[in-house]
Amino acid sequence: MVGATMRQVYRRLPSGLREQARSLRAAYYERRSRRSRRALFGAQAYYVPPVELMHDGPQDYQLFKQNGEEFLEIVTDRCALQPSQRVLDVGSGMGRKTLPLINYLDTNGSYEGLDIVKAAISWCSARYTAQHPNFRFTWMNVWNGMYNRSGTIHASEYRLPFADQEFDLVILGSVFTHMLPADMRQYMSEIARVLKPGGRSTISYFLLNAESERCIAEGRSTLPITHEVAPGCKVLSAAIPERAVAYDQNDILQLYAQYDLKATLSYGSWCGRTTYQSYQDMIIGEKI
Repeated sequence: MVGATMRQVYRRLPSGLREQARSLRAAYYERRSRRSRRALFGAQAYYVPPVELMHDGPQDYQLFKQNGEEFLEIVTDRCALQPSQRVLDVGSGMGRKTLPLINYLDTNGSYEGLDIVKAAISWCSARYTAQHPNFRFTWMNVWNGMYNRSGTIHASEYRLPFADQEFDLVILGSVFTHMLPADMRQYMSEIARVLKPGGRSTISYFLLNAESERCIAEGRSTLPITHEVAPGCKVLSAAIPERAVAYDQNDILQLYAQYDLKATLSYGSWCGRTTYQSYQDMIIGEKI
């Protein structure tokens, strides 16, 4: 009732006063947002975007922090990332995976973030690169039905702007879960190309196997991915296939073998399984 009354009052204001009211409201929420960021992140709050800019995951400060902490544990414990090594983050988003690394990588180490959302690259460049020159961000003008419909480059033709065997670690979080087969395969070939021998990739997936297919059929999955668009590939939405994409686990493992990547799997909760390590499935690939 109070909200409805306030809206009625707002609509009756002269246009000039309505504009002032909008500005005051925006300022109030920005101050509240800054307080929340400072409470959770302390001195690192400067690098944390407002929730409305978090297109790359849950729009929640606590989950932003938890996602970053989980990521750092994976790359240090399971991928053996060292502070002096070189990292490539394809799909760097709003810095969810970047933030934990600014206090981990030393001045000999470096980070390259790529993303198809231009606003994310601009925001991260302004925040991170100015303070940490060894953290750089590059826009990929690659077409995607979910995130960049004005893109001029097809993902199936995209070449990473880096030399062969340049990186110790390549990260793709929630990237292949939005890519169709030809695009995914091109990216995989590029990942194998830029990885150093002994380097690792950590990539998240929705993997289709006997367990996940059974969970989907029983209605337990958070994502009922049932529309087959190609052999070994199913999507959530036939209208917008890139919304969520799942791949046959055996097909993906064959792709890893093709590119001399030794694969280690862990499973996520997305399909409704009761034993899991994260939300999405993950494969760590070591370049042989």
